[in-house]
Amino acid sequence: MRILIGAGAAVRLRFWVAIPLAALGGWLLGLATPQLSWWPMLFAAVPLVLAAVWRQRLGVAALAGAAAGAGFWFPVLSWLTLYLGPVPWLGLGVVMAAWYLLMGIAVAAATRGLALLPARPWLRVVAVALAVAGVWTLREQLQGSVPYGGFPGGVSPTSWPRRRSPRSCPGSASRGSARSSRWPARCR
Repeated sequence: MRILIGAGAAVRLRFWVAIPLAALGGWLLGLATPQLSWWPMLFAAVPLVLAAVWRQRLGVAALAGAAAGAGFWFPVLSWLTLYLGPVPWLGLGVVMAAWYLLMGIAVAAATRGLALLPARPWLRVVAVALAVAGVWTLREQLQGSVPYGGFPGGVSPTSWPRRRSPRSCPGSASRGSARSSRWPARCR
């Protein structure tokens, strides 16, 4: 039983493999958020999500994107049920998963379309890499601002550990000043 379709450079995952892989990738992205802060999970999660939508037909890409969004947002937003109940949690989870659905369609269209370019192979690789990174970044920017100010808590950079540096902590050049209670907690 083959899990790949196509030959050569036009290989893509079968839908019955792509959908669960996307959901797994989304769930692993959730482990990288500040709640658990297992940020190395990004190195497995992002390739899983992208592999699931890579050169897919648009319908499969939409389902895979939605699965990745659901795998990410529903566990990450589970705290919402504690205060508001399941209906707002479900509503916000569906809206936020829709951003992943749109990203899945855009990545699939970009990877399929750019593969047809009559250019040198290295130029196609660069074009696809820039397009996919641009689509991922655009999704994160839009979900953080649309609608009504968005929900920026689920973007990939928020999972990286915060480090202290002289530029991020005012007055840290002088010894002991960062421990003062007037500075933000990240500086103490």
